Amino acid sequence: MNEQLRFFDCNAQVGRYSVKHSEAFTTVEELLAEMEYVGISEALVYHALSKEYDPSTGNQLLIKEVQGKPLHPCWVVMPHYTGEIPQPEHLLAEMKQSGVRAIRLFPVLHQFRLSDWCSGELLDMAEANQIPVFLDFDQTNWDEVAALLKSHPKLNLILLKTSYRVNRYLYPLFEKYENLRIECATYQTARGIEAICQRFGAGRLLFGTGLPVLEAGPSIALITYAEISEAEKHLIASENLRKLLAWADS
Repeated sequence: MNEQLRFFDCNAQVGRYSVKHSEAFTTVEELLAEMEYVGISEALVYHALSKEYDPSTGNQLLIKEVQGKPLHPCWVVMPHYTGEIPQPEHLLAEMKQSGVRAIRLFPVLHQFRLSDWCSGELLDMAEANQIPVFLDFDQTNWDEVAALLKSHPKLNLILLKTSYRVNRYLYPLFEKYENLRIECATYQTARGIEAICQRFGAGRLLFGTGLPVLEAGPSIALITYAEISEAEKHLIASENLRKLLAWADS
């Protein structure tokens, strides 16, 4: 009998946010209840206040709320120049002290650029330490992603909120940059997961849900019923993310 898949969500949010769907949740307890219901073992989470109010406030609140739970903190950050976020070397020290192993960027919402003149020092630090960087595609564009990776070719960059019509953009970047990955939740190209596994390897894909804005079921089904090997399913469901988060152990 095949070993049961253990799902580790790379993309979940906790905390009160500005546009709340009637069915959606905001608390850690509600997230954990939903995870138990659908069969998700762990989740990498960021705080809504970090995105929609103030990164530092939300980041610190997140550490308190996930303590002792199967939730792993992901800090929302930005360039340090305005003093809202520590300088990269100090940010790295704070992340290690707080057990934070991933960061997330919202350059459009927080009004900064991913170009080196603005975010270069932050991205240099993330690249040098192999820290996974999560980026929603509605916060960027393909030319900007290509320029970012050209300047930081070893950056562990994970694109979220892609769509089913991205392969002609995505494949050239996959060819050039081995550390580029995407989350599967919104990548709904017909047999797209199978094609990526065959051509680039299952290591390019991460399981994520987008909870609580999106439902978890479709994301789980994409992996469970994909026509790929059980080993590849396990990589996508949890092992790829776990390896990315292990940088601080070395």
